[in-house]
Amino acid sequence: MHPKADDEKHLIFLKKLAQFKFDDKPIIYLDESGLKSHENRPYGYSNKGEKCFGQYNWQLKNQTNAIGAIYNSQLFAVGLYDRSVNSDVFHRWVAQLLLPSLPKDSVIIMDMSEDQAKHGFARAQGESCARVGADVGLGQTKT
Repeated sequence: MHPKADDEKHLIFLKKLAQFKFDDKPIIYLDESGLKSHENRPYGYSNKGEKCFGQYNWQLKNQTNAIGAIYNSQLFAVGLYDRSVNSDVFHRWVAQLLLPSLPKDSVIIMDMSEDQAKHGFARAQGESCARVGADVGLGQTKT
């Protein structure tokens, strides 16, 4: 668990997750990540037991961002974008790739803010079908 995580909220989340699993709801995990084509550092050297430091040019822009979901250990609804993932990109991904492939009564777990989740899912579902748990950021879609 992250050192800054709220233990009480974490327990609430685990209890809700256990209930969803008990109710046999499909649990969907989603995330996004950036892949940099120029990030090849096969070797690094330092004294034994010490960190290896290097230099990195943070101004390079060749990055592909991926958004995807996992259900039952299977990756699905993968979107690759050669641009930043902003709310418009996320909304399009939800509407075009994620929602059409979700099992009925899915519970979605993601690592973004509640506002981002509400905005992205509400826009994709016509402003009315998303419900995001205000207490722990746990959301459930109704398809």
